[in-house]
Amino acid sequence: MTLLRTYIVLAVLRGVATVMAVLVAVTCVIEFVGQLNDVGTGDYALQTALIYIGLRVPGRIFTMLPI
Repeated sequence: MTLLRTYIVLAVLRGVATVMAVLVAVTCVIEFVGQLNDVGTGDYALQTALIYIGLRVPGRIFTMLPI
């Protein structure tokens, strides 16, 4: 019975990880497109926008985990 339980748990965790990766990727792309309007204003470059998006990923994961 423990082998079956292990397979079920792994299947569920794999599905959750896949959905989480897709949701985070989609929200990061949407936020990146929103940041493109500000690129070039002052010292705000493309690298700064990518760093900003990257630093917000853990917060996005924490926010989307209950979903």
